[in-house]
Amino acid sequence: MGATFCNAVALWPTLHEGVVIARSAAVRVSPVNIGDPLFSLSEAELVRIRAEHDGFALIQTKQGRTGWVSTAEVAPVVPRHTGR
Repeated sequence: MGATFCNAVALWPTLHEGVVIARSAAVRVSPVNIGDPLFSLSEAELVRIRAEHDGFALIQTKQGRTGWVSTAEVAPVVPRHTGR
C-alpha cells in the first residue's frame, strides 16, 4: 500500500501536463476562435492543463503565461482513462 501511495505522489504532477501536438498552437484569451491570439506555442512544448471547456483547454506555460488552446492541438502526457 505504501508503494502505491508513493507512485501516486510521484505521478501527480504529470497527470495535468500536456504537450503541444500541432506545429503551432494559438493561445487565446477565451475559449473561442475569435480575435487575435495572445501568443502561440511551438510543437512539443510542455504545458500544464488547468481546465477544459467546449473543445478548449486552459493551459499554463513554464513561464507562467496562461490562455486557452484548442484541445485538438494539445494532448495529455498521461492519457486519460476511458473506462473501457
